[in-house]
Amino acid sequence: EIVCSAQQEGIPAALRGEVWAAILGVETVLDAQRLYKSIDLARFTDSDRQIAIDVPRCHQYNSRLASPEGQQMLANILKAWVIHHKHCVYWQGLDSICAPVLTLLHANEALAFCTLKAIVAKFVPHFFASNNSTVMEERLALYTKLLLYHDPELANHLARIDFRPELYAIPWFLTLFAHVLPLAKVYLVWDALFMGPKNLTVAMAVAIVQQVRQALLSMDFSQAIMFISGLHRVDIVAALQEAHHICRRTPDSIIDPPYLTSTTSKQSNAMMTAEQFCHLPCAAMSPADLYKALQASDPVGDASHAASV
Repeated sequence: EIVCSAQQEGIPAALRGEVWAAILGVETVLDAQRLYKSIDLARFTDSDRQIAIDVPRCHQYNSRLASPEGQQMLANILKAWVIHHKHCVYWQGLDSICAPVLTLLHANEALAFCTLKAIVAKFVPHFFASNNSTVMEERLALYTKLLLYHDPELANHLARIDFRPELYAIPWFLTLFAHVLPLAKVYLVWDALFMGPKNLTVAMAVAIVQQVRQALLSMDFSQAIMFISGLHRVDIVAALQEAHHICRRTPDSIIDPPYLTSTTSKQSNAMMTAEQFCHLPCAAMSPADLYKALQASDPVGDASHAASV
């Protein structure tokens, strides 16, 4: 009942951590504790040094994360994740994903660990591989093509000034915006993300740059690179509304191409490979979606003419 209500009114702050865990299908508290206790945190890992560097600078304006107890819990959860996921690696940014979870579930370290595990598995499953360049290239290409589809003027301007997404958007996708937004705004973004449509993160990225499009259109490269780092100025609620709108009005074949590593709708007869997709100059619409678009643009027209086109 709480989850259904949250979709309409937002997740109650006092219940947010537990609701996130429920939405994500996290283990029961008992199972979470059993799993967490089975992980040997005394064991040395190659990630120990980097974790020790990252933890003290992660969202330090938050009193819980700035405290010695909070930092130790954050380090424990990150190390547990590394040990539990033998085929993954620790990248800087995992601490940013863990931070919002820990602030909400600080009373249950085991449940916080299992929630982190579920978030990574569902939303960034390939990003913490030893080589994540392919999946990141695909995500950036999808973002570029989605922006070009919805706002060609802005997309072409950014291309002209050589303001490429790899210069600013990698932490957006790697951490689900948790590295670049204050926690209060991350909570709102994740509320929507956990209950939202596929690739809402990519639509959110488009909505953010569109919200500041007038400023970006007047800037050169050096001005844009300085400007984009200040995401605190973005109206997150408005951006989320626009992101949902983008998802609704974008053909499936554009927002969820069936040939990317991260897609859930892979097809053996896909029009192209992921590598070919990344090098396309624009978005590629499937014949079925093109036919739907033609019908929608001329609802009273000649259907046979649309079919022949």
